[in-house]
Amino acid sequence: MAEAAAPFRFDVIDVHTHIGCLPGHVHYGYTAAELVGRLDAEGVRFALTSSGSSTTVGQRYGTREILVAAERFPDRIGPLVWINPYDPEWQADAEEAADRGALGIKLHPKLDTYRVDFDSLADVFAFAERRQLPICAHVEAGDYSAELYAPLVERYPAVHLVLYHFNFGRPIAGILMARRYPRVYVETCFAPREAIEAGLGLLGPEKIVFGTDAPIYTLLGEAAQTSHGVRRTLLPPRRGRGVTFSGRWPAVLPTWSLVAPVYDLQLPLERAALAAATSLLDLRDGERLLDVGTGTGALVRALAKPALGRPPWRTVGIDSSAAMLRCMPSWSAGWARVAADGRALPFADSSFEAAAASYLLHTLKTADRHAVLVEVKRVLRPAGRLVVVSVAEPGSAAGRGLVHLVHRVTRGRPGVGAGLQPWDPRQELEQHGFAVRSVRRVGRGYPSICVLADRI
Repeated sequence: MAEAAAPFRFDVIDVHTHIGCLPGHVHYGYTAAELVGRLDAEGVRFALTSSGSSTTVGQRYGTREILVAAERFPDRIGPLVWINPYDPEWQADAEEAADRGALGIKLHPKLDTYRVDFDSLADVFAFAERRQLPICAHVEAGDYSAELYAPLVERYPAVHLVLYHFNFGRPIAGILMARRYPRVYVETCFAPREAIEAGLGLLGPEKIVFGTDAPIYTLLGEAAQTSHGVRRTLLPPRRGRGVTFSGRWPAVLPTWSLVAPVYDLQLPLERAALAAATSLLDLRDGERLLDVGTGTGALVRALAKPALGRPPWRTVGIDSSAAMLRCMPSWSAGWARVAADGRALPFADSSFEAAAASYLLHTLKTADRHAVLVEVKRVLRPAGRLVVVSVAEPGSAAGRGLVHLVHRVTRGRPGVGAGLQPWDPRQELEQHGFAVRSVRRVGRGYPSICVLADRI
C-alpha cells in the first residue's frame, strides 16, 4: 500500500495502539495490515503496538502475534509485549520478545484482573530494568490508579513508566506522579483537554506523550484537538529494524508552528468569545483593524460573517508564526496577513482605528505583554479601540481548582503551558494608557473575558 501524504508537517508517533482480538469486541480482530492502513490514513509515522489477544486469547499467542506483526512492518510497528504477572510463562515470553526487538512492556491490570501492588509487579519492573525496557500501564481512578505505582517507581528508578490516559477519571493523580518522579510520563488518549493543558503547565511538554488507543480511538484529528502542545515522541536508537529514532524515550517537542495544521480543530471553543469581541469592536465602514497574534485568522473570519460584503477598508492580521499564517483560509480582497512580532510592529504611528488581541496576551511573559501593549497603543489613533480576549475563571468548582493549581505552578511561564491561566486585562490596559469602556464574560466554550478599551 502506498503511504498517504501525512496531514502534518512533522513525524507523528503514536505510543498506544493495538492489533489482535480486542477485549469487549466479540469476534472482532484487528490485523497488523489494517493498523498500518489506519496509520497511513491518519498520517502517523510509527506506532508502539501491543496485541489485545494477549488478554482475550492468551499471553503466549499475543506475544507471537505482535512479534510477527513488527517483523512484517518493521518501520511502522514497534512491539510492546503484554505481560500478565500471574501468567506462569510471562518471563519466557518477555525474554523472547526482548531478544526479538520489543521496545517496551504493556500492563493492563484491569483487564487481567490483578492488583497494582509491589508483590504483583516487582518482578516485572525488575525485568524491565534489566532489559532497559519502558513500561506502559493502563491507569484509572480507583484500584488501578497511578499513585499505586509509587513504591515500584521508587524501588526501580531506572525504569521509564508511561501512564496511559493520564489516569482515567482522575488525571491529577497521573500529573502528580509525573511531576514527582523524573522517569514517569503521561499519555494523552481520553484525557480531557483541561488535563492536558494542566499537564503542559505543571510538567512541561517533555513529560507528555501522544497516544490514541487505536483502533479503539483511531481519529488522529480528534486526538490532536485534545492534545494541544503535544507533537512528537522520540524513541531510543534502534538497529536492524528499518527505522532509527534518536533522543531519550519518551519526549515531545511543542511549538506554535507545529500545532498550526491542527489548530483550527479547537476553534469551536473560541467562537462564542470571538463573537462577543467582534460585537464590542463594532467596526464601521472605512476603519482599519489590526489583529495582533491572528494565528489562523479566527477573529477576522468572525468579523467577515456579519460584514455581509462590507468589510473594513483595511484589515491586517499579524503573527510571529509563519506556519500559522500559511494555514489561514482565504481572506476578503484588500485584507493582509503579515509575519511580524507584536513587540515591534512594522507600522507607522496612528495607523489603525481598531485593534484586537484574542487568546494571546495571557500566554506571554509580563515584559512581553507590556511591550505588545505599548506597540498597539502606538499604532492606534487617539481614541482608537482595542478589544482583548483572555481566559477567565471557570464556573465549576472542579475547573477552578484545576486552573488554580496550574496558575500557581506556571505563573510567569509563557507559551502553551499558560493556556489555562486566567488573566483579567483591565488593570494592565489602564496602566498602558487605555480606558476600559465595556466588559463581557463568556461561559460557552473556553471561559473567557472580553474587554473593550479606548486609547487615551
